[in-house]
Amino acid sequence: MTGLFSAITANASVSRKRVAIGITELTPALIGDLKRAEEFADIVTVGASVREFESISIETTGGNVDRKASDCLMSLVKGNEVAAIVRGQVYYTDYHNSMNAHFGFERDVMCPYLLRDRCDNEWFITPVVHHDDASISGRCYLASQTARICRKLVKEVVVIGVLAPDKRKEMGYDKAVDRGIREAEAIVERLQADGLDARLVELRIDLAAANSHIVVPMDGIVGNFVYRSLGSLGKATLVGGFTLTNRFVSIDTSQSQEGYSHAIEAAVAFANLGGMPVEDYAR
Repeated sequence: MTGLFSAITANASVSRKRVAIGITELTPALIGDLKRAEEFADIVTVGASVREFESISIETTGGNVDRKASDCLMSLVKGNEVAAIVRGQVYYTDYHNSMNAHFGFERDVMCPYLLRDRCDNEWFITPVVHHDDASISGRCYLASQTARICRKLVKEVVVIGVLAPDKRKEMGYDKAVDRGIREAEAIVERLQADGLDARLVELRIDLAAANSHIVVPMDGIVGNFVYRSLGSLGKATLVGGFTLTNRFVSIDTSQSQEGYSHAIEAAVAFANLGGMPVEDYAR
């Protein structure tokens, strides 16, 4: 599918917003990428001192720098000093532990991740983190909330491709595969009952990517490998994860991403849209 990236750009162009991002290691390429993001954002870097931007430097001695930077990011967005935050280069665990402490979440907030692959397909993949809730109900939550995000961006029916680990006609060869097929079928049935256009996709992630706004793998381990492989080996454009809460706007990212301008653009877009149109996760 296409249209997600252009919709983000259109919404980011409505109004400039102040966005804070965690930066710990500077390179000329990263500075250049952040400068491109100045088209739509007033950038505040948190962590390393960056003379090209407004910068909050974190002392590197006497404690965990990533946690200190994360605490600063959470304080800025909680105090409405910035319109949105981007994880940037700070460590995942520190970022989410800080988020939980500042906002009272009982578990890490899950995130669907947006990318554009080398075939120019634009799609969210979720789950992507190994401890995301990959149960039937958990994946239904992730898919349905991501559909809300997509509907905010594109004015068309949102298609959800639910991956099955094998074809249904091959049932009986492996218990784990059989379970995966049954779970995928149950997810499709539940999502369809809720009025969503969910489709079972047996094995062919390439078809799911080409024909879906959202791709739902079997669990976060599979999702993480797909996302990292496409980004690191397949030259996909990685935006990042859209934090599934309506309390503030946060875009999660990988420390290994080459740049964060797309994540900042998405943060501005949803700040302009009034936040993430989602409900907090409840078991």
